[in-house]
Amino acid sequence: LKTKNMILFKSMVRNLLISDATGNFIRFLTPKIKVNKLKFTVTSKHIRGKIVSLLFFNKYEKEEVQMIHHHMRRDLPVIDLGSSLGVVATNAACISNQTILCVEANPSLIDIIAMNFLNNGVTEDRYTILNAAICDLEKAGEPIFFSSHGSNELGRICDEQTKGAIRVETALLS
Repeated sequence: LKTKNMILFKSMVRNLLISDATGNFIRFLTPKIKVNKLKFTVTSKHIRGKIVSLLFFNKYEKEEVQMIHHHMRRDLPVIDLGSSLGVVATNAACISNQTILCVEANPSLIDIIAMNFLNNGVTEDRYTILNAAICDLEKAGEPIFFSSHGSNELGRICDEQTKGAIRVETALLS
C-alpha cells in the first residue's frame, strides 16, 4: 500500500509540475528558459503552458536533443520537419557547421523559431525557415489547410471549413 501511495503521489506532483498552470506561471516569471546552455523565448501565447513547463524542466524533446548531441555529424545539412519552437533545430545548429532548414506549417511559430536561433547566436545565413507543409507528388503545389488549435503541439491538417483553418502552401521534401 505504501508503494502505491508513493506512485500516486509522484504522479500527482508530476501532473502539477508539467501543467498549463505551472507553465504559465513560469512564463510570467521569465521570458526565456535556459536549457543545456541554450535560451528559448516562451512569451508567445502560441506556446502552451504545458510545453513551457516541459522546456523548463528539460523534458521537452529531450530524447531528440540527446540523439543530436550523441550522434549527429557536423558535416551534414539538417532538415527539421515540424520545427515547432525550433528546439531541435537550434541544438542541431549549435553542433553542425552546415545549413539548417526548418519546415513548419504553423505560421504563428515562424517568428519564434527565428527568435530562438537569434537567442543562441545562429545567424540568418545559417538557416532557412519554410512556412509550409510537406506533401507527396500528387499534392505538390496545392495548398492545404492547417489548424493550430491554439498551441504549438496540437497543430493538424484539416479541411477548409474547420474553425480557425489557415491556408498553408505545400512543398516537396526534395
